[in-house]
Amino acid sequence: MKIHRPIVEGMAAALSDIFNLGYFADKVLERTFKAHRKWGGRDRRFVAEGVYDIVRWWRRYLKTQNMVWSDEQYVRFRGEKDAPLLLSEEDLLKIIVSWMVVKKIEVPEWLQVEFSIDDQYIMSTWESVGLSRSERLSLSDWMDQLGSSLLSDRWEAQIASMNQPAPVFLRVNTLKARPQEVVSSLEEEEIESRVIDEGRGTIEVNSGERRPNVFQTQAYKKGWFEVQDGGSQWIAPFLQVEPGQRVIDACAGAGGKSLHLATLMQNKGRIISMDVEDWKLKELRKRSSRAGLDIIETRAIDSTKVIKRLKEQADRLLLDVPCTGVGVLRRNPDSKWRLTEDRYLELLKLQSEIIERYSQMVKPGGKMVYATCSLWPTENEEQVKAFLSSHGSQWELEEEKIISPAETSFDGFYMARLVRKSTSS
Repeated sequence: MKIHRPIVEGMAAALSDIFNLGYFADKVLERTFKAHRKWGGRDRRFVAEGVYDIVRWWRRYLKTQNMVWSDEQYVRFRGEKDAPLLLSEEDLLKIIVSWMVVKKIEVPEWLQVEFSIDDQYIMSTWESVGLSRSERLSLSDWMDQLGSSLLSDRWEAQIASMNQPAPVFLRVNTLKARPQEVVSSLEEEEIESRVIDEGRGTIEVNSGERRPNVFQTQAYKKGWFEVQDGGSQWIAPFLQVEPGQRVIDACAGAGGKSLHLATLMQNKGRIISMDVEDWKLKELRKRSSRAGLDIIETRAIDSTKVIKRLKEQADRLLLDVPCTGVGVLRRNPDSKWRLTEDRYLELLKLQSEIIERYSQMVKPGGKMVYATCSLWPTENEEQVKAFLSSHGSQWELEEEKIISPAETSFDGFYMARLVRKSTSS
C-alpha cells in the first residue's frame, strides 16, 4: 500500500500523546480516528497496528535510533500538560522509520529524503545479541528486575508471550444465542471464528492481517456476545454462582464479569455491581441493556458507608481488584511504561485494604473470589495468605487458579476462592 504523509504524521502525533503526555493508547487511537474520518479501513489498521507494535517494542525501537531509555525521564503523570515534550516530531518519525525497516515496509520517498536511513544499522541494532534482557524484552529496568526476582526463570517466557499481539476472544451470551449460531452469523459478515470452549461459550476470532471490527456486526448489536479475553472468562464461573443468589461484583469497572455472572445466574437473582468510577458503571448499564439482562444494579462507591450497609449481605462476592496489569500487557502494552515502582507499592496496599474491608459483605457460609490480572505472587498468593493469617478463624481457602500467558493463548490471571465459615472456630 502507498503510505501518505498524513498517515505517518498521524502515527507520530498518536505516539506523542502516549509518550509525551501519558495518555492511554486505546483512547489516543480512538481520538485519532475520530479526527481523521476520511481514513479508510486499511489506513486505520496500518496506524493501529503500527502504534501498538511501536509501543510494545518501544525500548528496542529507541535503541535503533541511539535514543536512551530512562525510567525517570519517561514516567509521565496526567496533569503535567505544561512539561516540555521529551520527544520531538522528528524523533518520533525516526522511530516510525525503524518500525518500517524492521517490518520490511517500504519507507516512503518523502521520509527517505528527510532522513539519512541506514537500514543495515537499524536491523543490526534491532537484532543485536549485546542487548540487555530488559532492552531485548522491551521493559523498564525496575519491572524486569522485580519480575525476575518474583518469577525466577519463568519471567522471560511470560513476557515473551505478552510481546505478541493479543488475540480476539468473544464470550457468547448463552441466554440469547448458541456459540455455533454466533460463528455462523459472523461468517455471513465475512468474519472467520471458531468455538474453542462450547461449555463456556468462548469463541476465538481469526484476526489475520485484517483485524475485523466485531462491534459493527449484527450479532454484537443483538447482544449475542461480548468481547472478553478467554482467560478472563474463567473468573465468573470460578465464583460458583447460582440462580436466585445475591451477588456483589465490588470492583466491577465496565462490568464484563457482571454480565457473565448474570448469564450464569440465568438472569435470576440480584447482582450489585460497584465501582469507585461512576462513568464505568454507566457503560455497564448500556451493556446490560443490550444483553437483555435486568438483574444488575449499579452503585458508585462514593463513601465507606456503601460497603458498611452491605455487611453480611452477599451469597457471593467478586473482588477483581486493581493491580499492575502485568498479565494483560499484550492488550495494554503502554502500561509497561506508565507503571512505576511507587504505583506498584500503592497497589499492594490498596489490594490489602480492599480484601480486608470488602470481605465483610459476605454472609457466613458464602464465598468470595479474589482475582487479579497480574502474574506477580506479591499481588496474588501472598495477599491471600496475609488475609488468611489474620482471618483464618473466619475464612478458608477452597481453590486457587493461575492462567499463564506462556502456557495458553490467554492473558494472565490469578483467582482464589475463599469460603466464609458458618461459625467461628
